Amino acid sequence: MRFLIPSLLLLIFISVIAMPAAAQISGKVMSSQSNNGIAGASVFISNTTWGTATDNNGKFTLNNISNGVYELVVSAIGYATYVYAFNTDSLPIQLDILLLPKKTMLQNVDLEPYVEEGWDRWGRVFSEYFLGVNPNGLQCSIKNKEKIKFRRFTRSSRLIAYCDEPIIIDNKALGYKLKFQLEDFEINFKAGYNYYTGFTFYEKSRDGNQVNKRRDLCYNGSIMHFLRSLYANELEENEFEVKRMQRVYNLEKQRVKNIVSSIRSPQGESLFPADSITYYRTKIKEKDYTDVYDKNILTADSLLKFSTIVDAKNLVFSDYLYVLYKGEKESKEYLEYSREARPPYFQRSWLTLTQGINAVTLYEDGNVSPPQNLMNMGYWGWNERVGSMLPRDYKPNKKK
Repeated sequence: MRFLIPSLLLLIFISVIAMPAAAQISGKVMSSQSNNGIAGASVFISNTTWGTATDNNGKFTLNNISNGVYELVVSAIGYATYVYAFNTDSLPIQLDILLLPKKTMLQNVDLEPYVEEGWDRWGRVFSEYFLGVNPNGLQCSIKNKEKIKFRRFTRSSRLIAYCDEPIIIDNKALGYKLKFQLEDFEINFKAGYNYYTGFTFYEKSRDGNQVNKRRDLCYNGSIMHFLRSLYANELEENEFEVKRMQRVYNLEKQRVKNIVSSIRSPQGESLFPADSITYYRTKIKEKDYTDVYDKNILTADSLLKFSTIVDAKNLVFSDYLYVLYKGEKESKEYLEYSREARPPYFQRSWLTLTQGINAVTLYEDGNVSPPQNLMNMGYWGWNERVGSMLPRDYKPNKKK
């Protein structure tokens, strides 16, 4: 899943405190309207287990933050989410944060009409796309689902979800309680895609051998496992195989479709030229594209380039990366979901960069920046939902 950094809707003043060097970030959260401290505001490092809440005066402190580049997130009901990106090289830091009131959500700029609906209508669909339908996702429960609202846009065939407070999720399978600050969620039924963005705070709710085994099983073969293996140049040891893939689109089929759609009777029926009917019908039945795979297996050195950022590397590629994980085969739930009646293969996924982008920054813990520029498909596209996500500071109990 991908996370976006929203535009900052707040005022912030930063000063470095004269104190012994420590991996500490502290400060005070205040209302921009009154300058009074906000008690009980949630303060956490996005996608980790490091977090706290402000005291009665709005003060907070986070200690023992591991080296890296992170996003500090502050949220309070009625206020806009605050995100502050920082590098631990700059710690310790003291922050005075002024939160602005949250603006009216989801103002549609083109004034497209919509229908406001609730959980009873769209809860099942939201859970499928957000939590996932694998065994981990199915064992998740949302504790404040009545707070999630939906807007359905009939003309553009879209569904948007929003929530004015963090979504509270109990992940029984992996033993975490999650607070997910939802920033955007959309399903475009016509175009066939969905995306959601937000910030997650993890708290351990369960432990023990069975939970640890499920966490390790979830980690093995995950995109986090792959990216950490790539950074450490341990792809082969961790049973990953990577090849380049190019998607070649059928331009002639698209040309024919455009011709057919443009030639219609007053009743809306297609009018094919008599001498072209057979050719047109044959072309329209062809595939939209063909995937062409390179025969060479890639090494980490062929994908990672020098970065000026300390403890980071640039992941550089074009078109697609085909990633095969040989450590485990596809689950029966995946085959059922994709409606494929065949024996399971090894887990196969694809990575691509957003249009116009040729690189992202990769860190040792498997985090990438900007995360929204790296998209995944295939097995990861099905499996990497909130219900199967692990915190950035997760370390497997045994190396795979």
